[in-house]
Amino acid sequence: MITEVYLLTNDEGPFSFFDWIFINPERHKSDEIEEIMMHELTHCQQLHSIDIIFSELFCIIFWFNPFVWLLKREVRLNLEYLADRSVLDNGVDNKEYQYHLLGLTYRNNVATISNNFNVLPIKKRIKMMNKKKTNNSMRVKYVLYVPMIVMLLIVSNIDSIARSVTNVTVDNK
Repeated sequence: MITEVYLLTNDEGPFSFFDWIFINPERHKSDEIEEIMMHELTHCQQLHSIDIIFSELFCIIFWFNPFVWLLKREVRLNLEYLADRSVLDNGVDNKEYQYHLLGLTYRNNVATISNNFNVLPIKKRIKMMNKKKTNNSMRVKYVLYVPMIVMLLIVSNIDSIARSVTNVTVDNK
């Protein structure tokens, strides 16, 4: 997959759409450009534009459902989390990256169907970057809780199931 980079001359922020990345290098320092490119390349490589198009189409079809609009917002936010995580996993300093994001927040956004580097809400993105990863022992605990909850639900319903079986057998006599 070959990603093409297009240099912008106007005052738009960086964004990507499928295999195209649009950026105005005159508006950013070299370290910011490197971070932006990592971020946008993640969007391109993971085909986030397809997710955005599906969420937009879903919104068009089910425009009357308010939960679809919330879903669309959460899909976009999740895609930004994924791209941010990719940048941080490539060794970029967490705090420095967050400051660059804050600097980009005050610049104008561009077309809504593209993947914006500076999509709001920035506060949620920064919180997610500072969240500690769940270790494997905690994941095992979550997996063990699921069967326990299922068993509790079954046990709590045994009494009501026994009553309904008793009522059916009494009615049939």
